[in-house]
Amino acid sequence: MNTPYRPNPYRVFFGFLIAPVAGALAYAGILAAIGTIVGSKGVIAGTATMFVIALIFAAGSTILLGVPTYLVIRRRDRLTLLNIVLASGILGWAPSLIMTSSTLWYLAAVHPWERSLPNIPVAMLQHWGLAIASGVAGGLAFWAYVIRPCPDHTHSVAS
Repeated sequence: MNTPYRPNPYRVFFGFLIAPVAGALAYAGILAAIGTIVGSKGVIAGTATMFVIALIFAAGSTILLGVPTYLVIRRRDRLTLLNIVLASGILGWAPSLIMTSSTLWYLAAVHPWERSLPNIPVAMLQHWGLAIASGVAGGLAFWAYVIRPCPDHTHSVAS
């Protein structure tokens, strides 16, 4: 009979501190790379600002959504790389969905003529993609720090 894998609680705690930082770094790094490619001015200042904003949203998402999701996944004995990456991608997307939905509501209520602009859906999809990518980066960092170090861990996908 297999005993369920229970990570060290200290590693889990620090994993929840590392994951938002990794996600925010990924978000800001992708934005910096895109800004550099298209030749935007003020990429460094904008990147630092976006890192701080992304860190706030990532930390909030981790506390409100990530901890309960981790506890459910752990309780069901599903601490695999795939489950953590899928859950973290969805958790990265959730605050983004709320932000873009409120933005669309604002545009519809205050500026109804701007609803028809074709670049709004494109910007939403880009923002969602960045949020999902940053969530996945945070999930990978969490998995690498919390789950992967166990030498007898048989639940991992990669070896």
